[in-house]
Amino acid sequence: MKTSPRNIGAKMIEAFRAWQLERRYTKEEILELYLTLAPYGGNLEGVRAATWAYFGREPDNLSPDQIAMLIALPQSPEARRPDLRPQAAIVARERVLMRLADQGLFQKDLAAESADYPAPKRGSFPTVAWHASEEALRRAGDPDNIRTTLDLALQKEVEQLAKRAAGTSRDGVQVAIMVVDIATREVRVAAGSANRGAAGGWIDLTNR
Repeated sequence: MKTSPRNIGAKMIEAFRAWQLERRYTKEEILELYLTLAPYGGNLEGVRAATWAYFGREPDNLSPDQIAMLIALPQSPEARRPDLRPQAAIVARERVLMRLADQGLFQKDLAAESADYPAPKRGSFPTVAWHASEEALRRAGDPDNIRTTLDLALQKEVEQLAKRAAGTSRDGVQVAIMVVDIATREVRVAAGSANRGAAGGWIDLTNR
C-alpha cells in the first residue's frame, strides 16, 4: 500500500480512488482489503502481520494499548515504527487511546494506564510452516499437545522450492504449495507463501 504526500492533489486522488472502490466492492470487502494491506512500517503489511510481529499473537486477542498501536501506525508507519521510533509510537498510541476512551470504547482509567506501557519490540516468527503452525495452534483443543501430518523434511525442501520459484518471478509474486498424500489424504506440506517478508507473505494462499 503506497503512502501519498498530504496535499490537496493527493486528497483529491484519494477521494477518487475511494469512490472507485465503493463502486466495485462492498464495505466488508473494502475493510478486508485495508486490514490485509495497511502499512505498518518496513516490510509489514496488514493487521495480522503487524500483530504477530509486535505482539506475537492473533489480532482477536489484543489488549487496549495494542489495539490503539495498530490503529495509530498506518497513519505514519515509518515515522511511528515502535522498533525504531518508540517515543513517537507511544505518543500516537496515547492519542488514539484517549480518543477511544472519549467515545466510550475503553474505560478512561484503563486507557490512562495503558498509555504508560512501553512501545513493543519487533519479535521473531516461526521459521518453518508458519501458516500451518498458526492454524494448528488456533484449532488445537490442547495447545500443549498439537499434532499434524506435516513431513518436516519435505516441508523445508518445498519451502525452499517456493522461494526459488518466487525469486525468478516478477516483483510482487508469491508462491504457495500444498502436498497431499493421495492414499491417506493427509497434508504433508503446506507452504502458504514463499516469503513472509515480501508483500502478501502473511496471507496463507493455501486457504484461498
